[in-house]
Amino acid sequence: MATRRSPVWMYGLVMMLVVGGVALGYLMPERGESEKAADQDRAETATAELSSAASLVEQTADEASATETVVSEDADDSAVSFDLTRLDFRDQIQAPQIASDGGDRVWLAWDSRTGDEEQTLFLSTSVDGGRSFDSPRAIRTASVYRWEVMVRGQPGKRESRLWPRIAWQAGRLLVSWVEPLPDDLATLRLYVSESEDGGATFGEPRVLSSTDAVRPTFVAFHSHADGRIAASWLDNRHRAQQPFAAIVNGQTADESLVFAGQDEKGICPCCNTAVLLADDGSTLVAFRNHKDGFRDMWLAVKPADDSTFLAPVPIAGDRWKFDGCPHDGPSMAIHDGMLHVVWMDAHEGPQRVYHARARLGDWSFDVQPLDAEAAGTQGHPTLAIDVAGVLHVAWDESLDPASAESPAAGHRHGPPQGSGRAIVYAVSRDGGQSFAAGRKLAVRPGAFQTRPAVMPLADGSLGFAWNELSDAGKRIVWHRDDAPAAALAVRE
Repeated sequence: MATRRSPVWMYGLVMMLVVGGVALGYLMPERGESEKAADQDRAETATAELSSAASLVEQTADEASATETVVSEDADDSAVSFDLTRLDFRDQIQAPQIASDGGDRVWLAWDSRTGDEEQTLFLSTSVDGGRSFDSPRAIRTASVYRWEVMVRGQPGKRESRLWPRIAWQAGRLLVSWVEPLPDDLATLRLYVSESEDGGATFGEPRVLSSTDAVRPTFVAFHSHADGRIAASWLDNRHRAQQPFAAIVNGQTADESLVFAGQDEKGICPCCNTAVLLADDGSTLVAFRNHKDGFRDMWLAVKPADDSTFLAPVPIAGDRWKFDGCPHDGPSMAIHDGMLHVVWMDAHEGPQRVYHARARLGDWSFDVQPLDAEAAGTQGHPTLAIDVAGVLHVAWDESLDPASAESPAAGHRHGPPQGSGRAIVYAVSRDGGQSFAAGRKLAVRPGAFQTRPAVMPLADGSLGFAWNELSDAGKRIVWHRDDAPAAALAVRE
């Protein structure tokens, strides 16, 4: 799709609002007792104030069909990109998803606004370990539901989104998403469907959320080799954003409240959750809590033989007191009886990424910053552990140094400054005791790379995917990195 470049100042205005700091959450007011009825409105305001700025860029975009999505080879032969539409420019939450069968097959999935009233889930497949991908296929198309909200006393509108998630499980590819019912767009459900032919066809979708669910958002998804699958999400069925989880074991599906929140007022309303299924049959859900003004990570566990989640425990204690929602949640992985968690907080000023680990069942976490000497602000970390127990963490980081002017240093109105963001990667080869310094993967000056995913590949290399927005438009980028494989060969 040919794209006419947008004026840089217009593009920059959008990106300063979207990713220059810790997102729009820094501009959100604290919830008071009198505001309980507005929890859902605040929970889903992630893009409310971006619309007018994004429209400036959209008006200068190419006049080709907004439904056109094109595969394009990147100048870097280790990368492939997939163009998004003009309607995706304003979306600051989109995040590509990766799955692998442990061999040469790799899948990349993402959602895109393909029309004013339409959203589409795309899937692209690699059969050569991520060296190339086929043209993306639309595997699910759904209508867009809009509803009225109030943002700081001003009327606005919210729109439903698909929240796609994918996973490989013992010979089948699982895809999860959220969509409205066709005859009642106000009713949204969380679904899962499976493919036994590598994504060529999918079976009838199965509902994961119960009929009590109200617009599931900030969804996480996980599958276990024993056949169990789980999803977690935020839901305001009790007039406050609370985490819920659904666990499917065979034909039995069990949905339960993870945590009601302090005084049953819910948790931080618009940070993604994370869910894991452990070998002992337990289910783990991590989330950003809202307790006495602190916005820190907590963990809730549902033992295999219990019907409810136990009282949650803090991962790093009460340390980040903050008036707002950072739109930045945790990522988890388990290896050799240890739980590893990564997240962002700004308790020391600028946004920084942290890692914590604890023995399963002990929950006495050791916490450390990642790449503490980095000059830029960090966010949206994601974690993967390979079969050898090597930890791989990716995050996005500003190209400009953090300063006291960063909104992470306190509550600030107005757009943060920034010339770009890059994806950074760090590795731990000692079970998370220490991490190497971060390494920027594919810096593109003037581009904002955000919300990465990372996946160890069968040959020892790594696959990364992220969003990238520049004056040329918005795209999904896949990057195959052979440096870890080379290092492995040297050690051997």
